[in-house]
Amino acid sequence: MPLYTFYCNSCAKEVKLFLSMKELRKTKICPTCSGSNLNGPLQNGTTAVDNQSQASCSLSKRS
Repeated sequence: MPLYTFYCNSCAKEVKLFLSMKELRKTKICPTCSGSNLNGPLQNGTTAVDNQSQASCSLSKRS
């Protein structure tokens, strides 16, 4: 199972969870505070949305 990193908005910590693809679609619970308000999975410390916006910025600078 892959290891995913999430950011918990309840306790303001990054948490790592081993999840199957099926479990990834379900509500995740923070192992630190038991909160269910997790953002992610994160990629290299940023969200996937941040990576897309960075890529579009770098492409526009090349023009």
